[in-house]
Amino acid sequence: MCNNQDESESGHNNHSGLQARIEELEKELLVKQTQLQETLEELETSNEELISTNEELFATNLELQNTNEKIQTVNAELYKVNSEHVHKIDELTELNADFDNLLRNTFIGDLFLDKNLIVRKINEVATNITKITSAEVGQSLRHLSLDSLYADFFRDIEGVATTQTTFEREVADSQGNWYLMRSVPYLTKENVMDGVLVSFIDVTHQKKIQMVADNLNVRLDNALRIGEMSWWEWDYETNEVHTGEGKYKMLGFEKEEIGEGYEWWMNRVHPDDYEPSMEAMRIHLKGEGNYFSEFRIKHKSGHYLWYRDKGGIVTRQADGKPKLLIGIVQNVSKEKYDEHKYQEALIRAKQQETEHTLLIQNLSQGVLLQDESGEILYANAATENIFGFSLNELKGKTLDNLGGKKLLKDDYTDLLSDSLPSLLAIKSGLTVENEIIGIYNPKRELYVWVKLSTFPLFKHNENFAYKAYTIFTEIEK
Repeated sequence: MCNNQDESESGHNNHSGLQARIEELEKELLVKQTQLQETLEELETSNEELISTNEELFATNLELQNTNEKIQTVNAELYKVNSEHVHKIDELTELNADFDNLLRNTFIGDLFLDKNLIVRKINEVATNITKITSAEVGQSLRHLSLDSLYADFFRDIEGVATTQTTFEREVADSQGNWYLMRSVPYLTKENVMDGVLVSFIDVTHQKKIQMVADNLNVRLDNALRIGEMSWWEWDYETNEVHTGEGKYKMLGFEKEEIGEGYEWWMNRVHPDDYEPSMEAMRIHLKGEGNYFSEFRIKHKSGHYLWYRDKGGIVTRQADGKPKLLIGIVQNVSKEKYDEHKYQEALIRAKQQETEHTLLIQNLSQGVLLQDESGEILYANAATENIFGFSLNELKGKTLDNLGGKKLLKDDYTDLLSDSLPSLLAIKSGLTVENEIIGIYNPKRELYVWVKLSTFPLFKHNENFAYKAYTIFTEIEK
């Protein structure tokens, strides 16, 4: 019984212990279940986060792929741009080489300055002219020696930079070469002034030609002025007239006082000369002759001058009509005045000659006019009577060649040809007086004796005789 009780108690105790153990295990299981549940929840959360992260990574990957494609596109564009830049650099290098060759071989001096007038570039030609060397590139023009150029060189260049206007002038170097210096603003593509370009163009040949032309013009002007001449040019199509200053100044006018057209000049022509002068021009315009006219033209002060006008058509229009006429006009007033005076003097001289001839013709003394060879040019009636020869027989003969008889001297010896009084007077320029000679008169058939004097005649403003007058009287011997 006791054993059964003991066994019963022992079994009861074992059961209690098992029960406790089971409860303990259940508690642990509950804890584990709780922990597992939490772990599962954490796993679910982590899984959701992983899914979300994976989605983000996927999206990021897509973005990276897009970015990579863009980078590849950009890279391709950069490669293309780089290739273009390389090409541009090659072009710029080639262009710069071409530009350098151009500067070296055009024989034009070029000086490049920036907007602060600092030397940026210069070629050899400009160096020879300005003495600015390539070693001075980067220096200010203000601080460089410019003695080889004119004094105001820097000021003129500075003026171009300030006003942004072109400046030109001719300069000469120490060797006497001439250059056209042209300074212009250096403009960017945006039309912004970024410096000054100074060019030197060799114009020595043109300058020498110009100097020759100027010298010829001075000579021509002087010749025209001394000759009281001037030129004119008439544009027939536009009726514009241009003249040398001599044409209007000879009439007392200044250039600004001259009216327009051909009519202004013709309206000043003397009424008596207007129509003949116009007719001369009309005939020329028809092609029927050269234009030449002499007319009186009114001076500003009211009196008239004589003009001699000559010209002609030099170019024609497409239809054959006159286009341009050029001519020359001369003030011949003095010539006309002298001509008038000469005509008056000629008339008076003829009157005097007539009177003189009548006087000589009626003298009882013989009168001969002989030239430098002794030939008789004139003889009066008394000579014909004394010598026994007519005027026609005397003309062209010498005294020692009349009738085949020799001349005699006062002592009855022969008078030689070189001793004729007229030849002695002309040769010496002195009067031969009171010579007595004998000459055979065929009508009387004897020698007549004459006492003569011979007077040499001289040309105006000359000191040698060219004719001689001989006056003689018959004497008894």
